[in-house]
Amino acid sequence: SDFAWTPDWTAAPGETTFQNMDNIFSAGPCTRSMQLDYDEDVAYQAERWLFDTARRDDDAPWMLTVSFTHPHDPYQATAEFWDKYDHDDIHLPRVGKLEGDDLDAHSQRLRQHYSLDDHDVSPDAMRKMRHGYYAAISYIDAKVDRLLQVLDDCDQTQNTIVMFTSDHGDMMGERGLFYKKCFFEWASRVPLIMAGPGVESGIVDRPVSLVDILPTLCDIADVPPLACDGQSLLGDHTAPVFAEMLSEGVTAPAFMLRDGDFKLLWSKEDPPVLYDLARDPDERQNLAQDPVH
Repeated sequence: SDFAWTPDWTAAPGETTFQNMDNIFSAGPCTRSMQLDYDEDVAYQAERWLFDTARRDDDAPWMLTVSFTHPHDPYQATAEFWDKYDHDDIHLPRVGKLEGDDLDAHSQRLRQHYSLDDHDVSPDAMRKMRHGYYAAISYIDAKVDRLLQVLDDCDQTQNTIVMFTSDHGDMMGERGLFYKKCFFEWASRVPLIMAGPGVESGIVDRPVSLVDILPTLCDIADVPPLACDGQSLLGDHTAPVFAEMLSEGVTAPAFMLRDGDFKLLWSKEDPPVLYDLARDPDERQNLAQDPVH
């Protein structure tokens, strides 16, 4: 990347962003894209690395990070994966476009930042955008499936732990917002899946963080944990989750604290926002001014 990815808080809203509504309206099937070129090469390099490693004579442990760009905007996919979904079956957002007092201060800035109010997104355009995102997920499923097959072919499955995660989600039209750069569940909740020897099967329902990955890897490798934040996911994880946002769309560092079902959003520039996700999974009721809380 270049300096186009470095946020400039002094710029006018929408002036420096590399994302705008063009990506919403360009959704659809495609033959090739820059993102597809990139991920095809990542998959090839990863597969070749696994085969090369299997040829080694030593039993030295190894770690490989395979970083794809999909699923991501622009919401485009090849016909092979686009055609896996029936366009008419794609659900529209559960929470529609919010207006006025229903918008928190940060959401109001995001609407300016992405120039959302300059465009009306029709139901068909919304479905097409979501269609492309789902197809991109299936594309990555196929890439991961192939790498797991390579592990199998190299007799590495029984001594390899595989971890799958992501850096952010996508609002996909929920609340009338798109892309990321916010702490709502659609954007901040990501998959975190582990499988392999010593990993118990099951679902963990308590909040955890990407910060927990490093101590988890130390735990897996049986080395002393480094002096870092986070807790190993193989142990009794009880700590709250902290997150910070320093990207475009904020006027000062923005923070999130998730403790159990409660999520607090805070910045010195904005009024605080507090949600009880157990009672309010769609994040509609701000409890920050409620004396009970």
